[in-house]
Amino acid sequence: MPWADATGKDRATGDVDVQAAPKGGDGMTELIKSTRVKTAKNHQCFGCLVVIRKGEHAASETYRVDDSIYSIHLCDDCDEFRKTLPKGYWGDEGGYYEGELALAKELEGWSE
Repeated sequence: MPWADATGKDRATGDVDVQAAPKGGDGMTELIKSTRVKTAKNHQCFGCLVVIRKGEHAASETYRVDDSIYSIHLCDDCDEFRKTLPKGYWGDEGGYYEGELALAKELEGWSE
């Protein structure tokens, strides 16, 4: 995963498509905003790493982690799947890592 600053911009290339992990260090992870969007450009699903194509619908979330702000997108499949998980399984205990939901779906036997 490329390193991104608080705006989600890749420090090495300046690419603004970088997905920054909302998992915090010692601080708290706080969900600031959660909305459904129709994407204006391609994004990578933070949950399973698939490409969400321009014009598709997705969940868009903004988090505060320590003193930084991060935004992520989730494909419809990941957004629906995480709602089936028990509290604390994914996201409720301080955040989650990029691509982590793909493994969780496999472990839970989730099929699209």
